[in-house]
Amino acid sequence: MRVLGLEPYYGGSHQAFLDGWMRHSAHAWELMTLSGPNWRWRMRHAPVTFSQRVRARLAEGATWDVLFCSDMLDLATFVGLVPEIAELPSVVFFHENQLSYPIEDATARDYHCAFTNFTTCLAADSVWFNSAFHQGEFLDSLRGFLRRMPNYRHLDQPDAILSKSQVQALGIAPLPRSGDGRRQGPMRIVWAARWEYDKRPDLFFEALDLLMEQRVAFEVYVLGGRDSENAGKLFADARGRLGERVGAWGYVDSAEEYVRILTEADVVVSTADHEFFGLSIVEAVAAGAYPVVPNRLAYPEVLRELRHLPHAFHDGTATAITSALSAIAADLETGTLWGHDRQTGLKAVEPYLWDRRAPALDTALNDVM
Repeated sequence: MRVLGLEPYYGGSHQAFLDGWMRHSAHAWELMTLSGPNWRWRMRHAPVTFSQRVRARLAEGATWDVLFCSDMLDLATFVGLVPEIAELPSVVFFHENQLSYPIEDATARDYHCAFTNFTTCLAADSVWFNSAFHQGEFLDSLRGFLRRMPNYRHLDQPDAILSKSQVQALGIAPLPRSGDGRRQGPMRIVWAARWEYDKRPDLFFEALDLLMEQRVAFEVYVLGGRDSENAGKLFADARGRLGERVGAWGYVDSAEEYVRILTEADVVVSTADHEFFGLSIVEAVAAGAYPVVPNRLAYPEVLRELRHLPHAFHDGTATAITSALSAIAADLETGTLWGHDRQTGLKAVEPYLWDRRAPALDTALNDVM
């Protein structure tokens, strides 16, 4: 099957998802992408920009069987600009959405982008979400959003969207394991997320401060990138307090180095207030890291096979996170962290490996035809 892929936001998890799927897919893909900053502008100009590119390909004789795009495309506008492909079955994949995506100032939410998500769902033949948590949160937020409209509220439409929606998880590549034994040294902790307020780095650093007060030995690997001046000060102050405990800090340019850090990690921590899937956590668990994540958001769903682990899910407080990390450090000393099976984490996330996810996604795309 010939797939036309349109991705206005070709970076991060969007890029990883498409690259991984296309690498393992049985379908023939033609992918058009946009890159660069200013996601709002990309979301707005993408229908015009892609319509020009698609028209050029149509003039060259290109044909496709299905259209696949992400939530960053205004699909309704795009199809209106290229009516020649209006009959193509279309699928939109929601990595995130602009209705329930957390922002620091609620009055600054761009409701034009939120409504674009709504009309994109209406225009699509099938709507895919990366988790059931995301699906439910979006549709609940949409119902609340429409109720606030002065008239013509279209309150029946969220149910119509639900009827053509499904959950399709992201995929990950297999990662090398660190072997039967761990490298000598203190507990190695990874925190890998956007350096933004919704990932709660302040909570993570508070937990580490408590861990230092308890004189628990550890190394910390804070991965990601600085996205704001406030984040820069927060992270700079934390790095100063952590001193020689820092093993890595910031964005890791080398994929090989990133994989090495994950495979040598003992524990991966999330302090997020917002997470629709948690790709970096799943990758770290696949590499052998023990998860310490919130007992909410998408984590109980995505890591449901690890719900039995004694330290894996925290209540969102610094004391709970510190308590879990302290217990993990003790278990590492006795070699009892994973119990009798060190492969427990890998087995739990095996369903997300691309050799399983790609065939499932291919089949779901076939079913839209």
